[in-house]
Amino acid sequence: MRGVLLLFFAIVILLTVVGCAPEIELEVIPEEEPLKDEEVMKEEPEVSLPPVVPLTEQVCTDSDGGKDTSVKGRTCINGKCEEDICSADGVIENYCLSAGDLSEEFIACTCEDGACVDLPKPTPTAPIAPPAELPQIQFMCTPIVVNGPSQNKIDLVFISDGFTPQTMPLFDSSVDWALDWDGTSNGQFSKSPFKQNKDKFNVFKISSDMVSTCGGCTRGPSTVNCEPKKHVFDISKQACGIEADFIIQLYYQTCPDGNRRTAIARGGEYRTVPTDLLIWSEGLDTSTTKYILQTQMPHEFGHAVGQFTEEYIFVDRPYVEQWNFPNVDNTGCFKWCSGQINTALPCYQTYLTWLECVHQPCLNVDKEYEEYACGTNAQIKACGEAAFETEKAANRDLEACNIGIDCMDGTGCFWGGGRSLRNWRPTYNSIMRGGSDYGVWNEQILQNRINDLAGTS
Repeated sequence: MRGVLLLFFAIVILLTVVGCAPEIELEVIPEEEPLKDEEVMKEEPEVSLPPVVPLTEQVCTDSDGGKDTSVKGRTCINGKCEEDICSADGVIENYCLSAGDLSEEFIACTCEDGACVDLPKPTPTAPIAPPAELPQIQFMCTPIVVNGPSQNKIDLVFISDGFTPQTMPLFDSSVDWALDWDGTSNGQFSKSPFKQNKDKFNVFKISSDMVSTCGGCTRGPSTVNCEPKKHVFDISKQACGIEADFIIQLYYQTCPDGNRRTAIARGGEYRTVPTDLLIWSEGLDTSTTKYILQTQMPHEFGHAVGQFTEEYIFVDRPYVEQWNFPNVDNTGCFKWCSGQINTALPCYQTYLTWLECVHQPCLNVDKEYEEYACGTNAQIKACGEAAFETEKAANRDLEACNIGIDCMDGTGCFWGGGRSLRNWRPTYNSIMRGGSDYGVWNEQILQNRINDLAGTS
C-alpha cells in the first residue's frame, strides 16, 4: 500500500511540472519554390561585354566648296582627308558626293601646287533655288526597248543636249553605238553581264532642244555640277512617264579639240559620274566617233552601275586608300583572295621599297592616314618612277605583279588601282583600266547590282 501511494504522488508531481513548462512552438519551414527565370538570370555571373560603338554618319567637307580647280582644296570624310594635287597633265580634284562619299576627278590644265593656273577663278554667286516649274523645253520620248513595267526593270534613258533638228540624226546614231543592243560591236550590251541581262532593262531616248547652260569647249569643273540634274530626271518623267534609274546626256558642240562632256547620272539622289567623251565633232569621221563612244561607254557605265573606282594609276599619288570601292582592295586582296601574300615574289619587294620611299617625307606626320598630305609631288613621283624602273630593268611589268594566294578563279591581286600604287585590283586589265571586259569579280558585282536595281535579288 505504501508503494502504491509513492507511485501516485510521483505521477502527480510529474504532471504538475509538465503543465507548468513553457509552450514550445515548432517552426514550419515551407517548401522552397523554384526560382523564376529572371531570378536565375540575376544569379548568373555578370559577363563583361565590349561597349557598343554607335555608327556615325559619314560627313564630307570640302574646303574649296566643290570642284573649284583654281584653288587647292582639302576634302575630308570623317577625319580622313585628301588634298587636290597636281598630276602629269592636270589636277586631281577631290569633292564630296551628295550621299556623303568622297570622290575625285582628273582635270587637264597647267597645275601648280594642287590648283589650275590657266583657268579663271569662278565668281562666287548666291545659291539659286530650283525653279518651281520645268524650263520650257520641247522634247519627244521614243521607246527603244520595253521589257515590262518600270517597277521591276532598270530604266535607262538617253537625252540629247545641244543637238538641232539638222544634227539630231547624229544623236540617234550615237545612242545606237553606245547601246549596241544586238552586241555586234563593242558597246554596252556586248559586255557581260549586261548582254545576259537585257530582259531587265527598258531603254528610251529623248530628243530635245535642250542646250546645257554649263556646256563649253574648255575643260574645267564638271558640266554636271552646274547642270540642274533634277530637271533632267523630271524631264524624263514628264516625257516618258517613268522614274529613270540612269540618264545619259549626250552633248553636241563643235569644239576645236573634239572634246565633249557626257554625264551618266544615277536616279534618286541624282549622283553623277562625268566623263570626257567624244560624241560628234567636225573633221572626225563616224568610225572614229563610234570607236571612242563604244570604248568609253562601258567604262563610265561601270562607274555608275557598279560604283567602281578607276583601276589605273598615277605615280605621283602616294597613299590614296580606296578600299571602300568594290573593285580595289588592301594588300593581299581579302575581298576576292585569301588575304595571304606571296612574299617571295621580287615585285613584292619592289612594293615594300616603294612603300618605304613614299613614307620618307612623312615621318613627322602625327595623324594616321595623313601620309599623302606631306612631301611634294616630285618626291612621291620619284618613288613611283623608281619602282617602275626596278621592274622594267628586270624585264617585268610592274602592273602585272600578282601577289594573291587562293584567289577566286579568274582573279589575282594585281599591283596598282584607284589611281595609286597603294591599292590592288582583281584583274590585270579590265574595262576599268582600258581592257575589253570587266573581269569575273567585277562582273559578279555588276550582276548583284543589276539584280538589286531590277528587284530580282
